[in-house]
Amino acid sequence: MASQAHGHIRIWERSFTGRPDAVHQQIPVQQNGTYNNRKLFAGTYDMLPFGLPIWPTDTVFHVPIGRRTVTQDFRVYPLLRLVDFDVSFTANNDTVILSSRIYAPATQRTVNIHGVPTTLDLPPLRRVRPMVSFLYFTGPGQENPAYDAPRFRMDFPAGGTPWATFDTTGDGFSNATLPGTSFAAASRPYASIVEGRFIFRLPIPASQRGQYFNFRMGARAFCTEINTAERYNLSEIRRVWVPR
Repeated sequence: MASQAHGHIRIWERSFTGRPDAVHQQIPVQQNGTYNNRKLFAGTYDMLPFGLPIWPTDTVFHVPIGRRTVTQDFRVYPLLRLVDFDVSFTANNDTVILSSRIYAPATQRTVNIHGVPTTLDLPPLRRVRPMVSFLYFTGPGQENPAYDAPRFRMDFPAGGTPWATFDTTGDGFSNATLPGTSFAAASRPYASIVEGRFIFRLPIPASQRGQYFNFRMGARAFCTEINTAERYNLSEIRRVWVPR
């Protein structure tokens, strides 16, 4: 899953320009993975998912777009998936506990880059963090900024941490318990990794309890060849009533 409008479909109009370097347009991708545009001129377009936390995918060429509705689906492969996402509370309801395991569907893929088959490795993990909002749209830039702070994040060393550090059995699922020094826990007392679960403890002020919150978590893997926009793979959104 990705955040609202944090990726897009690049399109190039090919039927009239005749230019090999035509300027692209872009259609935002919604957080449920759909996109639409009803204002394109009729013609033939090349289309490519771009700016999403996915393995590079092929361009679809010569898509005819006219007066009738045209559907173009893309098969994409996320870098990471956040699984077993859970939300719970401490006994006095002053802290919410978010936890999730992370699953890497593939640690290596062969993709076409400018028509050349290229084998790429899964980028290192750079950051894992919680996201909190009172609204339906919950994700980077659409959240309560109080929880988008360094003390609530897991920031891994410069350059990131290889996935094998988190998945010691090679089955794709995080399973390791890591010491706090792996993400500078001394300055981030609200984060921990226990038996492969990435855990965040978020204090909820008394003045904000007694209403619904939307919670989710995001993980970001990045290298210069993949995920250059540094987008997050996200868990589902969990809407929860926070008791007083």
